[in-house]
Order: sequence, then C-alpha cells, then structure tokens
Amino acid sequence: MEMIATMEQLQIENSALRLRIHQLESALSELQQQEERLRMMLNTATDWTWEVNADGIYTYVSPNITDILGYAVSDVLGKTPFDLMPAEEAERILPIFTSIATNHQPIQHLENIILHHNGNCLVMETSGTPYYDQQGVFAGYRGVDRDITERRYAELERDHLFLLTPDMIGLAGFDGYFKRLNPSWSRVLGWTEEELYEEPFLFFVHPDDLQQTIDTAQNLADGQIIIAFTNRYRCKDGSYRWIEWVSAPVVEQQRIYFVARDITERKQQEEDFRTQQLLFQGILEHAPFAIFAMDPNGRFLVCNPEAAANLNLAPEQVLGKTPDDLFPCEIAHDLWQRHHHVISTGERMSYEMCFAIQPDQPLYFWQSWFAIKDRDGTNYAVAGTITNITERKQHERQILMQQFALDHAQDMVEFLDDTGCLVYANESVCQNVGYTHDELQGMPLSVIDPYFPPEQWVNMWQYLQQHRTTTLETVHRRKDGSTFPVEVSATYLQMADQDLVLGLVRDITQRKQTEAEHMALQQQIITAQQQSLRELSTPLIPIAEGVLVMPLIGAIDSNRAQMVMETVLNGVETHQAKLVILDITGVQVVDTQVANAFIQAARAVKLLGAQMMLTGIQPQIAQTLVTLGVDLGDMLTRSTLQAGIASAFHTSYNNSNGTRTAN
Repeated sequence: MEMIATMEQLQIENSALRLRIHQLESALSELQQQEERLRMMLNTATDWTWEVNADGIYTYVSPNITDILGYAVSDVLGKTPFDLMPAEEAERILPIFTSIATNHQPIQHLENIILHHNGNCLVMETSGTPYYDQQGVFAGYRGVDRDITERRYAELERDHLFLLTPDMIGLAGFDGYFKRLNPSWSRVLGWTEEELYEEPFLFFVHPDDLQQTIDTAQNLADGQIIIAFTNRYRCKDGSYRWIEWVSAPVVEQQRIYFVARDITERKQQEEDFRTQQLLFQGILEHAPFAIFAMDPNGRFLVCNPEAAANLNLAPEQVLGKTPDDLFPCEIAHDLWQRHHHVISTGERMSYEMCFAIQPDQPLYFWQSWFAIKDRDGTNYAVAGTITNITERKQHERQILMQQFALDHAQDMVEFLDDTGCLVYANESVCQNVGYTHDELQGMPLSVIDPYFPPEQWVNMWQYLQQHRTTTLETVHRRKDGSTFPVEVSATYLQMADQDLVLGLVRDITQRKQTEAEHMALQQQIITAQQQSLRELSTPLIPIAEGVLVMPLIGAIDSNRAQMVMETVLNGVETHQAKLVILDITGVQVVDTQVANAFIQAARAVKLLGAQMMLTGIQPQIAQTLVTLGVDLGDMLTRSTLQAGIASAFHTSYNNSNGTRTAN
C-alpha cells in the first residue's frame, strides 16, 4: 500500500512537472516571438538603439545603424560616441555627458553632431536612461538616436527666412502691442526692437492716418483679413515711411499675423510719375520738332502742336485719325509700311524723307520711328519724331569734315572707306607712323595695321554697319617696321555721299608698360603670400635649447611632406637642435607614403646629428602603420605631445657630441 501511495505521488509530481515544462516552453516561445518582434522593430525603425557600459563604450548597437550612419555594427562596437563625432563636437559634448553620467541622470533630447561613414555631418537627437546590474551598481546607458538633420535644417531655413527677408514680418496682439518683429522693422524705421515693443503700435502711426488705422484694427479684431492697407509710420529720426500691410487675425489666440512692406519709394515713384506726366505734356506742347504716336491699328494717339502744324491742323483734329485720313496715297502707303514693320519687329527705323515743294527747293526731314512696349514686352504703339534737317543737309559734309578732322588732336584720327583704305589721316598719324599725308592718302589699312588685311576689314565693315561702333586694341606699324600698341574707337558714319569709318586711335604704350609693372607687382605679392602659407603649414617652434616642436594638422600629401623635411632640416641647422618632436595629433590619415616621408626626415635629421621623435599617434593610425608593415626604425615615439615634451625635458642633449644623458 505504501508503494502504491508512493507511485501515485510520483505520478502527481510527474504531471505537475510536465505542466511546468509546458508552461516554460510556452513562455519560451512567447519570449522568442517577442524577441523576434523586437528585432524586426529595431531593424526597421528610423531611430537606432544602443547600449554603452559605464565607461561609455558601445556594447550594443541596432543593425539599422548601417542604414542611418553607414557603419557596420562591428565598426561601432568597442568605440565611444565621441569617436563618431568631429573633434570640436566631441569637445563640446564631453562635459555635458560627463555631468549627466556622473549623476546617473537620464539623457533627454541631447542634440549632437555625428559623422556619417561618408564624412557628412548629421544632427542627432540622443535620449537614454541609466541601467544597473543585479547588485544595483550603475552599468551604463541604453537609449536611441534620432536623425533630425532635415528638421534642424528646416528650422534654420525658417529662421533665416524670418531674419533675412527684406519684408517686415511680425505678430501683434489685440491689446495693441507688437509681440514679435523681424530685424527689417529696425532697419526700416530705425527703432530698436525693444523700443518697438514698449509702445502701442498706434504710437508710431502718422496723426493723419490714426483713425483709419484704428478702424482697420477693429476689423481685424472682428476676424476680417486685411490686404493692401497703407499708412505712414514714424521713424526714429522723425521722418515717416509709407507701409503696406497684409494682415490676418487669429481670434482664438487674440493675435494678428502680418507682413508689411516699405512702399515709400513706390509712393515717391507714383508722385514722380505724375510729375513726369506734366513734364511730358510740356515737352509735347513746346518741342520745336514733331512728335507722334500711333496704336497698332495706325490711329494717332499723340500729336504735338508742331506735328499738327505741318498738316495745317490742330492736335485734336489729328488724334484718332489714320495716315489714309491725313496724307496723299503715296505717302500714306509708305507710312503704313513703316508702321507695320516697326510694330511687328520692334526694330528702330530712322530715315530721311524729301518733299519737293518746289523743284529747286527740296525740303529734307529726318524721321525716327520706334516701338513702345508694355510691361509684358509686347509692342503696343509706334512713336516717332520728325525733324526738318534741310539746313543741316546743306552744310553736313562741311560740318562733319570740320568736326572730325581734328588735325591738331593728340590722338590719331583716321577716316577709312569700305575698301579699308585711308581717306583722311591727321597730323598725329603722320608723326606716329612716319608717313607723310600724301603717302597715307589711299593707303590700305593693312600697311600700318598688320592685323587688318583686306579680308579682315570686310568683316569689320559689316560689323560696324550693324553695330555702328566698337572699341578694340591692336597695333600700328611704323614706316621703319617697328610696332606699338594702340586702342581704336571705330564709328560707322553715313555721310551725304559716302559711308566712312572714323577711327580715333590712341598710343597705349605707356599704359601697357604700367599694366605689366602692375602684373609683376601682383606676382610678387602672390609669391609672398605663398611663402606665408608655406610657413603656416609647417610651423617649427623652439621650446627649449636644442629642442624643436612641429605640430601638424590636416592632410599631408607629398608636397607638404617635402616641405616638412625642408623646414625640419633648416630648423635643426639654424637652432643647432638635437631633438625634433613631430606631433601628428591633428593628422587623421597616415599612409605608406606619409610614413616613409617621416622615416626619411628622421634619417636626414640623424645625419645632422639630431634625433626625431614622433608624437600623437592615434590608435587607428598605429593600426594602419602595423597593417602596412611600416618600420619606423629607431625613431622615438610617444603617445602624446605632452609625453614627448616631458621626455625632452627629462633628457638633456649634449650639444657638442649629440649624446643624451638622463637627469
């Protein structure tokens, strides 16, 4: 019976044990499912999670760090967050993190900069909580990092827009005071931001605009949006500026948001426009020549008294009429053609027209037609002037020759025809090139300017026909074959019976010499600047008798390595140094080429009876040197510049034989 009872007891315990095993298996399965869910969440989350021990070393990072920062998990484990930061950022964050970690406080939304694997800087928001081991001892932090780079840039752009926009942006309350204003307010009105906040905004309004502004403020308080409201605001110097407002209220917040713009210049322009209208009307009425304008349909829009008088009509009798209503068929047809050409092409058209009222008394008129464009650039009218040039035509040739001959001008004056031959040259040309007037008359330009053979002159003539004028530099050749530089201002002239090109030629020999001297001086300055940059890139500092220090920062290429060697050797010789400390704390990358340069420098220093010490070798650089199999030989090394200097002061160097003795 006792055995049966024991068996029954065993069966009960066995059933309980099976039930317990089943419960444990279910719990394990649930735990595995939760772990899988957690793993999937960590892998797909936009934030990356991490764990650091009490020394701040990463003991866990989520796999999605590769998507966020470009690092493999193995690249980060064993490092600290400061290893992923730029040096200046690590220096900024270290005291903040130390203060938090010392007191075992949570890390809440700490913004910091992390270097992406590709070298770009990302703005991260770090949050974490401390965790403890089973004995309650602080073990480190667990937390998440969120990439807020885009958000931070968006905030900066928003702030920049608010601060830098030329418009006056702000916020006011229903209580009549400004709440926030951008810097444009102070720039436009001259008041400081504090002064603008201290007074009600009605304090700055022009007395004549006060009631209108009060009414508008009441409309805003009632919820209306106000667009293009204008009033005058008083500046600190007592003057007033016209302000145009676009304002929108938020009644629930008792706030008014607004964008204002200084339109004082526009108001002045409007006043100036009215003045110009009066001026234009005065010109039309009193101009001694005819002025007209026609719409696209050829109807006269403008006709001044002088133009109407040529038709024996009053201006009001011309307005609204067409050429067909006012001129004979032949003249009207010619006017229609010119009108159509100008309105369709926008080209300016100037031409002469002759009216033979009597066979022996022809009258000449100079007409200029041009298109008037609207704001969209569309030709909407044709305008022009008509001037009686009969008297000018009679004396034109004589006047032009007298005006441009300038025989005694210091500059050379040359007239050339369409074949490129000299028609006229003043005395200055003769003196400069050594030919007489008779020799120059009819001479091809290519004789005194080798850059303009006949075929090249054809191109120049066509260019001047189209553009009328140009300025260029060339040379003139003297009769003895020597040349000198000249500057030529060429102008195309249409005379009564011949088209010519006028060339105003100036000897620029002295100017060229001055420019050459200036270029030489500029090159000397550049050379001096390059020397200064060379000295800054390889500074050599004596810190004690016989001891020199050269701190290096940044990348080192072959050119800079050569500069390092030259500077070190010159320094050893100049200062009779026995020890040169080369500090590479600020050098991020040392490859085989750079390492060999250091070794060669050490050997060269040794030949001068001195020794080189290499300090500031970072762990990653040391690992690189070992991986590359670089043998630093008998070069001294120290982990930091401080250790190197301490070693230098701990060892005295005998200047006579180069031996060293410990103090």
